Amino acid sequence: MVLVWAGSAWLFGLILAILLPLNLWQWLSLALGGLIAAIIFHKDLKFRTIFLSLFFIFFAASRWESSTPKIDQEHVAYYADTALDVLLIGWVNTDPDVRDNQTRLEITVEHLSIPALEIEKPVRGSILVTTSPLRTYRYGERVRLRGSLELPPEEGDFSYREYLSRQGIYAWMPDAHIRSMGLGPVNPILDRLSRWRGKAFDEIQRLFPYPEAPLIAGILLGIESYIPDHLSRAYSATGTTHIIAISGFNITIMAGLAIAVFGRWFGRTRGLLLAGILILLYTIFVGGDAPVVRAAIMGVLALMARFLGRRTHGLTSLVAAATIMTGLDPQVLLDVGFQLSFLATLGLILYAEPLGKIATAALQHYFPRLDSKRWGNLVAEMVFFTLAAQITTLPIIAWHFHQISVISIIANALILPLQPFLMILSGIATSVGLIWQPLGSLIARFAWPFSAMTNRLVTLFATIPGGVLYTGTIHPGWIAMYYFGLFGLTALMHSSWWPKLRDLFENLFSQRRSIAVSVYLMMMSLASLLIWHSIDHKADGQLHVTILNVGRGEAVLIQTPSGGTLLANGGSSPLRLATALGQYLPYPDRKIDWLLLGGSQYKQIAGLRDITSMTTIDQVLISGTAESSAYSNLLESFHTAAIPVRLAQSGNRLDLGDGATLEVLHIGSKGMTFLLTYGHSRLFFPLGLSPADIPEIVRNQASANITVGLLADEGYEAVNPASLLEHLNPRILVVSCATNTCPLGAVPPLRNDISHFPILQTDRYGSIELITDGNQLWITTEFNPETGIDELPYLARPPT
Repeated sequence: MVLVWAGSAWLFGLILAILLPLNLWQWLSLALGGLIAAIIFHKDLKFRTIFLSLFFIFFAASRWESSTPKIDQEHVAYYADTALDVLLIGWVNTDPDVRDNQTRLEITVEHLSIPALEIEKPVRGSILVTTSPLRTYRYGERVRLRGSLELPPEEGDFSYREYLSRQGIYAWMPDAHIRSMGLGPVNPILDRLSRWRGKAFDEIQRLFPYPEAPLIAGILLGIESYIPDHLSRAYSATGTTHIIAISGFNITIMAGLAIAVFGRWFGRTRGLLLAGILILLYTIFVGGDAPVVRAAIMGVLALMARFLGRRTHGLTSLVAAATIMTGLDPQVLLDVGFQLSFLATLGLILYAEPLGKIATAALQHYFPRLDSKRWGNLVAEMVFFTLAAQITTLPIIAWHFHQISVISIIANALILPLQPFLMILSGIATSVGLIWQPLGSLIARFAWPFSAMTNRLVTLFATIPGGVLYTGTIHPGWIAMYYFGLFGLTALMHSSWWPKLRDLFENLFSQRRSIAVSVYLMMMSLASLLIWHSIDHKADGQLHVTILNVGRGEAVLIQTPSGGTLLANGGSSPLRLATALGQYLPYPDRKIDWLLLGGSQYKQIAGLRDITSMTTIDQVLISGTAESSAYSNLLESFHTAAIPVRLAQSGNRLDLGDGATLEVLHIGSKGMTFLLTYGHSRLFFPLGLSPADIPEIVRNQASANITVGLLADEGYEAVNPASLLEHLNPRILVVSCATNTCPLGAVPPLRNDISHFPILQTDRYGSIELITDGNQLWITTEFNPETGIDELPYLARPPT
């Protein structure tokens, strides 16, 4: 317990340094005084303990003060907010964080130049840079930056400046212009691990659909930036975000497997040593966030204890891990992930065992025929372990996020049992897939249901009314009172009063519950999910055309009556496209027979950035030459993946089977216009249309009297004139656009011209699916506003 007291004093000292504004020498003087007093009173145990505790407290405070960086003329942040053009030279010091619409780079700056002030000098410090997501970067790459160096913003209750300062970043350069200077001197181990991580992420995207792929990438690799916003909000609302992040749960599973495998192959001693090395490499591999480092240190300490034949003391390991981490970097104490990880582990150490004993005693009393110890442990892991972790993290969650999930205990109880299977099977599938993809794909089919069930359950629980309690801003005094009461009750648990309280808790279990029935229902639900998914995506002899909700630009998914798949364009958002394809493409066969590039504008093709990693593409049909770097990069990815690329010409026809055809009506300066025909259903898609192309379209009688028409270029009047609409004479009009770009209703002439046509907008209705058997047309929408259209049948036969 000496280590526990010393470590607790150290952590208290760090908190004290945050609250009291003393300088480094003042803290060091106090620490020296405590040490001298401890030496003087070394024979008196009580005084020696007090003064040594004071020494650790004041020394920790001095360590905190020394870790606060000085923003002087030698630091890059000193030159932020000058409103001048700044030139920087540095190198990428960690894996790039590729988001949906931007890439974030952490740059260690070596040299700064401000021509307007005639400043040119070496500097220190790191900055955050945001740039285009289409250009790829790697760890260790040297770069030359140009842009506006700014202080991070502070908006409302969230301070981005404070958030970045916890990571040692005090300035950023949004929308920087970057030029690569080649690869700088890098750590070969870190470089190799970074490459493996990138390859593993690409393999996960190949093996699993969205949104399951980002979930698995978060669990296995710590890459969480690809998780869709709506799903991220659902995990937050249900108190299950810890499932996405790598934590002690992942480390425990990996360590257990490593000990079992290495111990069998190399013997106990070497097995433990190799398991420890694997934990350290995995920690670096996934990015080394605070929760992972905490779990890794505790895991290594547990292996050391096992190696020495000693029992592991959980509280000692936790305090030792926290002391080591804050000793190396005191600022980690402010990291939300560290706080939640530390307190959750503390809750498990203090309260999991007592709650587990309550479960065992209750089962033994009310279900005497069951193996009470075995089933009691199961109930404890499903319910009470989650409760134990939430007991200690509740105030911190409310403090940082201003909300508490009321249903988190139930959600975690149903979701956590799936996670070992999800992690192990998806990890094996990814590892095997990197060696031999067909076998990895086969294993992924068994892993996918667990990730899909996890997402479905989280989404379901997030829709329960009243599931989230919004707390607003909480005074720190209430948090202090909570922990004072909690730990006071913990002390009471070890007193003579605790047996009486335990009997009271046991009496709460007065109703019989069958755990076997719960397990059975979970397995049946898993089987039902597989069957439902298979039936839902089976070819049904009808033509399915879905205008995907991808924000700006358009992406059209065509599923033929015989089960073929075509994708036209991809919109501007890779994440939104991947999420939509994960919803509408069948799993595991996510093959695209034809990819049509109907235009070359950024908003039409940027979403296809990762398409070759996510799906298998048979052929690509393009409508023009490369006019942008995004288009060139996309064509290069097709060449790398050995995908045949054909140049479309007016009059080209694709036979889609069962009488469905796709005809290229026109190739213009901005791209392709095609007509999709199935029976009496005729759907018109101008993917790349300019005003100069309108007369040619109007003269072509093949495009007259259509069933459904997609408005070109997000509905702008210049490419959707009255003459074109009168010629098309559609039953239904569809427009794909983002909320802030759709002009319908804002342009009176356009609104007057098409007021007699029903109009469906993706910004209002979400993805719009058109289903036809050749005679009738059914429309389903992702969202159903009060005035919306949902599953309304239309006669597909065009008016005469």
